[in-house]
Amino acid sequence: MDEQRTVSSFIVDRVSQFVADGAWLDVGFGNGSLLLTAQEWGFTRVGVDLRQSSVDALATYGIEAHCVDIAAWDQPGRFSVISLADVLEHMPFRSTPSAPSSARCVA
Repeated sequence: MDEQRTVSSFIVDRVSQFVADGAWLDVGFGNGSLLLTAQEWGFTRVGVDLRQSSVDALATYGIEAHCVDIAAWDQPGRFSVISLADVLEHMPFRSTPSAPSSARCVA
């Protein structure tokens, strides 16, 4: 995980230029590196993943985690930041939800 913290720090630093705080949802969070880094920057963190083992592991860090299909999870207005690193390419085209009109891409 430490190797990924450098990349995670870059991502959180970049996002924080546009959104300073709030709830950060990471979809398909992997080992949780991005959420742990977001926490250090003051974000409330939430993870969603389809692997129960990943959800259980993230919960051991005290992070809210859910084993749910993001396409079926309804949490309107709750999150300031939603990240989907290495996720969209795994979703079937027809089930990919549309981005809300207020969404901004930070590349």
